Amino acid sequence: MRQFVSIVAIVVWVSTGTQAQDGDAYALNEVAGSRIQEFVISVSDLDAMRTAFTEVFKWEVKREGPIDPTVIRFWGLPFGTAGQELLVGNAASDFGYVRLVEIDADDKELMRPGARWWDTGGLYNLNILVKDLDATQAALRDLGWTARGFKSTYDRGTAKGESQVMIGPDDLVVSFQERQAPPLQGWPAFTGATHIEVGYQMVQDLETWYAFYDETLGFEGIGMRDRPQLGPIGPNDYGLPHNASDIASYSQANVMFPRETKQSLGARAWTTAEGYDFSERIKAPNLGILSARLPVPDLDVVLARLARDGHAPVGEVQILFLEPYGAVRAALVRTPGGSGQLLTLFEPHAKPMDKSELEDFFGPGRFGNWVRFNNQMTGTVHYKAGGDARVTWQTGLDEEGTWTIKGDSICTAWYRLRDFRELCVRHYRVGDSTTQSFRIGAGPDGITTFDDPDTP
Repeated sequence: MRQFVSIVAIVVWVSTGTQAQDGDAYALNEVAGSRIQEFVISVSDLDAMRTAFTEVFKWEVKREGPIDPTVIRFWGLPFGTAGQELLVGNAASDFGYVRLVEIDADDKELMRPGARWWDTGGLYNLNILVKDLDATQAALRDLGWTARGFKSTYDRGTAKGESQVMIGPDDLVVSFQERQAPPLQGWPAFTGATHIEVGYQMVQDLETWYAFYDETLGFEGIGMRDRPQLGPIGPNDYGLPHNASDIASYSQANVMFPRETKQSLGARAWTTAEGYDFSERIKAPNLGILSARLPVPDLDVVLARLARDGHAPVGEVQILFLEPYGAVRAALVRTPGGSGQLLTLFEPHAKPMDKSELEDFFGPGRFGNWVRFNNQMTGTVHYKAGGDARVTWQTGLDEEGTWTIKGDSICTAWYRLRDFRELCVRHYRVGDSTTQSFRIGAGPDGITTFDDPDTP
């Protein structure tokens, strides 16, 4: 029997900044508007999560509808997998959103079952600042959320407040915090909860994790620190016995996004406590925090830095339709160090090739190997200089016809197929010689990798 999965995505929008000329000098912390646009979290009850985020956190609905098939394919799910999504966020924010996504899929597992601090793999928790911690806790309890322990107070010298770690559906862990002093400054206005402040990953190799965010992606690292536990831990948020000591020791590292975003990511590596490794379970359609989506103004430069440091994307670069942002050019990257957390790096405002680009690229003639989007059928296509064309399928079928450029589209007509009726598609560049095509008014078509001009 088929079941439904919900995925929550928290998004951070990046406006296009100055593009770097030198990949080695490119640092996302220095790019104007850099921030976290979304975390994607898989949950099993869309309506329950809707209530928490809209009625308890008092966020507004920014988009609701079906998941685009380009996103389904990007996650590696079979074509035809259905789903619904709900994008919510603080009304005063243009980033830090949450996208709830309900996916119709079988064989789903919890990414981090049991929600324990010392199990590695994925994001353990999210931190959210709220206006009234007691009211938030009471409302969430009515929705079935539970507390990890008692409410606690914190005093970091520069800030005082109260916090409460709570566990929601599908073992989603959130640390809610109410700032008491000094008053928040520079934060978007909010009535229930503001955007996500921090997400913590549990890793095996903290140094590798830190280098990935600090050196490769170029966010502001604020160092790695040892946190030894020299005596009994006492009351704690970890769920450990109060007389535990050495087992609670860990090392921690944090990286900051541009300070105006009030966002960061952190990681912990436990010194002696050893649990399960869930890094291989961080994938769709499993239940939990699936991905963080980070906009970048120049995806190719970021991918070059990743390749330089030995980090290959998961699959090919693709065009996604992420409403309300429209078409974006995206790559999926897995965080190293035993985290397994997925990052979606996306370049906003993707545009199809215009008439001039199409003429330059296809005009001399092109031969390409294609993969159909919906059923992964493969074949070849030859756009010959002068307008003749030929296409083949993996089944051995081949056909001849014509091709022409009309506006921003390539239009083909085959002598035997479709009664010579013309079909037009738009091409988006996803690599130097690879395009992703979309049928006008009919959705995704395929991905084609071309050889040099007219050289089958």
